[in-house]
Formats: sequence, structure tokens, C-alpha cells
Amino acid sequence: MNASDSVLRDGDVAVFTFDNPPVNALAHPVRAALLAAIEALDADPGVRAIVLLGAGRNFIAGADIREFDGPPLEPLLTGVLSRLESCGKPVVAALHGATLGGGAETALACHYRCAAGDLQLGFPEVTLGLLPGAGGTVRLPRLAGWQAAFELMASGKPIGIDPAIELGIVDRRMDGDLRARAIGWARELAASRAPLRRVSELPVPPSRPAQFEEYLRILPQSARRLPAPPRIVEALAATAMLPVEAALARARALFLECLASPESRALRHLFFAERAAAPDPELARPVNQAAVLGAGTMGSGIAISLATGGIPVTLIDAKQEALDGGLARARAAIDASERKGRLDADAAAAARGRLQGSLTLASAGGVELVIEAVFENLAVKREVFGRLGQLCRPGAVLATNTSTLDVDAIADASGRPADVVGMHFFSPANVMRLLENVRGKKSSPTAISTVMALGGWLTLHSDGGGGAARQHGRGSAEGAATEMRQHG
Repeated sequence: MNASDSVLRDGDVAVFTFDNPPVNALAHPVRAALLAAIEALDADPGVRAIVLLGAGRNFIAGADIREFDGPPLEPLLTGVLSRLESCGKPVVAALHGATLGGGAETALACHYRCAAGDLQLGFPEVTLGLLPGAGGTVRLPRLAGWQAAFELMASGKPIGIDPAIELGIVDRRMDGDLRARAIGWARELAASRAPLRRVSELPVPPSRPAQFEEYLRILPQSARRLPAPPRIVEALAATAMLPVEAALARARALFLECLASPESRALRHLFFAERAAAPDPELARPVNQAAVLGAGTMGSGIAISLATGGIPVTLIDAKQEALDGGLARARAAIDASERKGRLDADAAAAARGRLQGSLTLASAGGVELVIEAVFENLAVKREVFGRLGQLCRPGAVLATNTSTLDVDAIADASGRPADVVGMHFFSPANVMRLLENVRGKKSSPTAISTVMALGGWLTLHSDGGGGAARQHGRGSAEGAATEMRQHG
């Protein structure tokens, strides 16, 4: 990506387009192209206004995380954004889709911001053990206030168009042709000689030293032990007390401290590991019905996760007493989630309706996924999978919850090892946020993609308070790890 290829003219308005597939990450060539373009356009008398636009589905989805383990590459984003903000002509950010991390910081460095209805704006750096290091901690509070800035950065969760406008981060909603409407607005701003609203020059909101200590206190104890959340608070406090350049420098220093921490290194490793194991959406099969074998603590916990995640599930056990106990535990857990407000009455009723029991293995014959959670004995599991291989529909995924036994030995007993994988939930499965998907030597790409996609579905749709087996949330500190490993 270079500056000349990235800039197109529409009369007296120049449009710089971020075009770095797949997510327009702010890699070194992108930063260099943006800096060169801003300097050239600022000096061009034929240009009266500038629009920044993202190609594809996003504005900018963040930094290029692959660069974090190498030496810093000039120009750094902090300097690029300072130059962008100092431009002598109106700069309009036309936002859509993912506008995250460095992308959100780029938007804040522009003089005006408009956005399409699909905007998702956020600061997810904390999920990688980091904090916004290119001006977000300095500019965001000046627009949205201290509380909103703290919540956006400490949670890492994005917001949509309406709250972004309400908080003053986005100036206008642009429906229809975002590019054309942003160009039109930029031309109006130039014609009316609208002031260049440099966010870093806005007054800092009033603050009390004690309020930053309060922000620290309300962080969960687990978050206070991590390097990033306390440093987010420290960076915000620096914004309240220091001149802009000093506050920017302090935020950058805190970012580098986090970058070198073992916690951030681990989270970045997980970020890339998860992508390496991502399901192929073309291969993953929908799971419309599932069965769980074994109604003990583990089996009933898995059934709870599935039922609260929207998947009808049959809990199977050979003994009536065990089955009754498993169903009772599952229903009691759903009732508790309703009492605590994690599920509303309709959702709880729907989850209970998705749960049924059976005393016969034949009940698993028509489902798309069977998860075995019987006694941890290889001979028992091989016998079960031998019967499942004959009973289950072609293409159904047969998963074992074993934590120690040889998945390949279990798979071979089924007579259809391509359909067999491990799905190792951690007990209790509806509470522990961890799922290890285990690939056997003969597991098919379809079976692997199906269980990985299912883990992602449960992450989004199952009872968030009660747990459910969680896959790692794209580097999220609050998610838990799913590991795809070659078994044996």
C-alpha cells in the first residue's frame, strides 16, 4: 500500500482509502502511506478537505499484531496521528464495520467523524494484555468523559452507532452511500470554513484524584492482577494531570511496559493460535440436535451448556436413577440462572424445553453431534463408540470427553474414525470456561470445523453467568482457551 495508490480526488476533496486486506490493519506500510498522503494533501492548494475511508467490511480493525514482537517501525502510529490531527484542512473519518484499537484512535485524531449503521467501535487492546498507546487515553475522555472512556478501555467491548453518537464520539450517522455522503459533508465543512476540531485541544473533563482510585477498586480482583487494566487507569490519570504531549508519552510508555509482560505475550500467542485453529465455515456443519451420553456431573453440565446455547439435547443414561439425577441437576442450574437474572423467564423456559432424557442409546441415532461422557475407562468407551458407529447417522460427529485416554483408540472402535474428535470439557462443564477440542489422526476437517464452530456458538449464545464451554475470545482476557492439538 502506498500513498499515491490510496488517494483519489473528487473535485477539491481527497479520499484516502485504507486497503490492507483482510481487516485493514495498521501495518507499517499503511502508516507510512497515511503519513505521506497527509503531508502531501496538506500542502496541495487544490485540496480543501480530506476523507479517510476503509475498503471492504471495516474501517480499520486495529494494529498489525505481528509487528508487536519486533523492533518498532517508524513511523509510529502516535506520530502519524499527531500529524493527522495537526492537518490544516478538515479531515473527516468515514467509519463503518470494525473500527477497533488503532482504528478507533485514528478516528479520534480526525477533525470530524461520521459512520454507517454497522459501526462497531471499541478499544479491545485489554484483551491482548495492552492499553491504547496511540492517543486513545488522551483523546477519548475529552469526547466521551472519564467513565465511558474507562469502561470502553477496561472492558474491551465495542459499541454501535447509537451509543457512539450519544457519547459524542461520532458526529453524524450516514445511511446510504457512505463515501459519497462523507465527501459531501467534507466539502460543506470546507466551504463554511468550519473550525478544525482537534480533539486533543479540547478541555479535559473535570476530575478528582480519588475517582481514578475508585476505578481501580471497581475492577475485579482478577483484572487488578493483570498488567493492562491498572495501567489504563494510570494513563487516564496522566491525561487529567499532564499536558497533551506528556500524557501521550506516558501512555506510550505504559503500552510498552504491557507489551513486554508475560501476560500480554501469552495472550498474543493465544490470539494467533486460535486463528490457526479457526473452523472452516464452508466445512462446519450445523448442529440442530445433540445427545450427551452419561448423566453424571460432567454429562449434565455439558447438557446445560448445549440447552442454554439453543441446541436441543438428549441426555442418555442406562440407569433411571442416574438419568433422573442428571436431568434434575440440569433443570436446577437453569432455574438458578433465571433467579440470578442471567436468563430471563422466556430464555429459561426455552432452555428447559430443549432438554430431554432417554434410557436408550438409539436416541442418539438422528442427531448431528454426540458427546460421550461415560466412565473414564478405555474398554467402556470403545464399546460405546462401537455401538455409536453403527447407530448414528452418516456424518454425525462423535465426540469423546476423555481427558487422558487415547482418542485414536476410541475412534478406531467406531469404525468411522473420520467422524471422531475429542471435546474435553472441564468440570463442571456449565461453569468452567474452558474447552479443549482434540484432533485425532483420522479426524476429518469437517468434524474438526464443526466442533470448533460449535464452541464459538456456545461462547456467544449460552448462559454467560453459568459458564458453558468457552472458546478463546480472539485474544480476549475474559475468554478461555480452546486448543486444537494433534493427539498422540
